[in-house]
Amino acid sequence: MDSSFAKHIISTFNCDTFSKFIFELWGYTNINEDKTCIETKYLKKLGSLPFEMKKTIYTTKDKVLIDSQIFNLVIPFFVPYEKLNSIDKITENHIKTILRKYRRIADDRYLSWFWPCDGMYQIPIISFVTNYLDVEINQYYEDIMPIFEKMVDDINLEANVAVGSIDSLFEFQKQATIDTLFNFIEQYRTGLVFSLFTTIFHKAVCFLMKMKLLKKLELQQKYETKFFQVKYLITLAD
Repeated sequence: MDSSFAKHIISTFNCDTFSKFIFELWGYTNINEDKTCIETKYLKKLGSLPFEMKKTIYTTKDKVLIDSQIFNLVIPFFVPYEKLNSIDKITENHIKTILRKYRRIADDRYLSWFWPCDGMYQIPIISFVTNYLDVEINQYYEDIMPIFEKMVDDINLEANVAVGSIDSLFEFQKQATIDTLFNFIEQYRTGLVFSLFTTIFHKAVCFLMKMKLLKKLELQQKYETKFFQVKYLITLAD
């Protein structure tokens, strides 16, 4: 699958689908290596979109003694870049509500932490994963990071803040991202729709025909379903 085509497909996901895709990319690939174990799960108290990744580092390969544990809360963020400096209050309050609930979880975890058994305590990471595409790296440091850091500071949550994007997925996990996207399309193949620029539309059609996925092609002016926002409606084969 062509990278530019794959990036654009992901950029057309609506919030629920983008969140589900990120979880399938990270959540179903639990790592269990010699001295490291990574587990991912949803936290019911935070709703259906955020999820937490726990990285446990052991002192030895037999995994008896824990050296440290790192918790990373992943929050899919779906405000367009051009509107980032004027986030509506409903969205901002929703994110802060998630952060407040997570602060209570983190505080309870810290209070019950027992170093001999739990290992070294690390302050949690809050990762905002955006659907931004082709944003310059300096804009993340100058425009985007300060906004997220302020949200975390406003509710007195002691945490490190990280920001991800579609670009960073392809920079650091290119093959895993493409493989997950292909499996995602396979899993939800009936009645999916894509919003595609005309310049890469022929690539999409060729790819779907090659994989014998294309059932119907229909031009739409504006169309939206649970899975994709679309201009071209592509119905995939059963």
